[in-house]
Amino acid sequence: MRAVFALFATLGVVGATACATTTASTSVPPVTGVLVRADELTAKYGCGRNAGQVFRYVATVVDTNQTNIAGQVVDCFADAWFVNLPPAADSGSTSYGIAIFAFDEPTFTALNANGLIDASASNLVSMQQIKANYSAKCTATQSENVQTIASCEALLP
Repeated sequence: MRAVFALFATLGVVGATACATTTASTSVPPVTGVLVRADELTAKYGCGRNAGQVFRYVATVVDTNQTNIAGQVVDCFADAWFVNLPPAADSGSTSYGIAIFAFDEPTFTALNANGLIDASASNLVSMQQIKANYSAKCTATQSENVQTIASCEALLP
C-alpha cells in the first residue's frame, strides 16, 4: 500500500511540475466570415427527423451578380458558417445573398439518394430546381475581422 501511495505522490509532483511550465501562446486572429443561425431558421418548424420538421438545410451564397460563391449542407441544429468569402469580382462588394433550402428527413433522404443535394449545394440554379420543403432568403455584408450574422427571412413552404 505504501508503494502505491508513493507512486501516486510522485505522479502528483510530476504532474504539478508539468502543468506549472507553460509556453507563451500566440493570439488567435479574429475570423472574418458570415454566420447563418440555425436556431432562428428552424424555430417555426422545429429541428428533427419527423415529416414537417427541418432535418437538414442547404445554404447557398451568391454575390451581388448572382455568381455562386459557396454552399454547404448543414444539419438542422448546426449554424452555417462561411469564412473569408471573396468579394464580387467586378465591384469588390462584400454583400451577399444566401438562399436557404430546408428539407425534412423523408424528402432529404429521397432526393439525396444519389448525392444530388450534396453536389448542388454550391449552385443556386441547381438548388432552385430541387423541390425543398421550405426556403428563405438571407442577406449579409462581410466585415473584416468580424463574424457577421446573416439577416434571414422566416422559412416558408
